[in-house]
Amino acid sequence: MPGKPVRKSNDIPTDAGTATGWMLTVDNGTEAFIVAWNDFPASVSIMNAEPKVLLTAASKGALEEINGTTSSERYFTLGPHPAYEVFGEGSKDGRDLEFRSRMYWAKPRLIQTLQISEKGRGSRVNGMTFLDSFKFTSSEPGQPHGENDALIKLGSKFPGKFVADDLVRVFQ
Repeated sequence: MPGKPVRKSNDIPTDAGTATGWMLTVDNGTEAFIVAWNDFPASVSIMNAEPKVLLTAASKGALEEINGTTSSERYFTLGPHPAYEVFGEGSKDGRDLEFRSRMYWAKPRLIQTLQISEKGRGSRVNGMTFLDSFKFTSSEPGQPHGENDALIKLGSKFPGKFVADDLVRVFQ
């Protein structure tokens, strides 16, 4: 992430209870890098949902927030976790936007990595490097964590303001 992220949390009402949502954001005014995740309560029927259906529905909800359209999409896995990548554009508050997003289902956690920018003002290279830096971890030396923990590695591939070889532990 190109700077120190701001961390926010919010409660998300669901039919079966409240899900806790978290977000780490770095926003420079024309381009933002975001990691967001929701921990769903065990009672949520989503726990047995088909991953493609869940990921598609989550993406559709995000697209509706910005009147978005998809230019490309694909399903894949990251380790054992189902994932969905979508690129596209939209608009919000009179601003034309473009985005690159990946969503992961690591039961009971839904995770999104996102680069969003004003149309034509974001860096495709920075966006892809950011998305590609997301990794699930299971054995980072000296750090207790579970199988659904993740790291964003801010490696030397990032130009300019990116800090080389820094790690942001996403779930603690």
